[in-house]
Amino acid sequence: MILPELGGRIQMAYDKVKQRHFVYYNEVIKPALVGLTDPWISGGIEFNWPQHHRPSTYDPVDYSIEENEDGSATVWCSEIERMFRTKGMTGFTIYPDIAYLEIKAKLYNRTSQPQTFLWWANPAVAVNDAYQSVFPTDVNAVY
Repeated sequence: MILPELGGRIQMAYDKVKQRHFVYYNEVIKPALVGLTDPWISGGIEFNWPQHHRPSTYDPVDYSIEENEDGSATVWCSEIERMFRTKGMTGFTIYPDIAYLEIKAKLYNRTSQPQTFLWWANPAVAVNDAYQSVFPTDVNAVY
């Protein structure tokens, strides 16, 4: 469940084979004043840039849906942030018969000046003995 109306966050991800959520699903959306300019909500996965909790984490984002030739589908959420006019896009792809979610991120500097940014995702996952995180070899992860 992706919510473009609430910042393009993943609110829920459910494995139909194992019949369980694999991302923490908070069924209650109760905004808290944690973000720099907007509220923050717990649960799911939020995407943060250019710093801290994204200032527009609670604002609607643009989105489009692509149906891919291999039977997968991708939802692209995007926005232009207000400080430096950087465009950020997050693509969520699900595949038939595979129980994982692929997430792609794209950033576009729309100015002629170099811009700094910090990009991070804040996943809420119920952890047990079988939990594992897998990152590409070129990614540094902080647990």
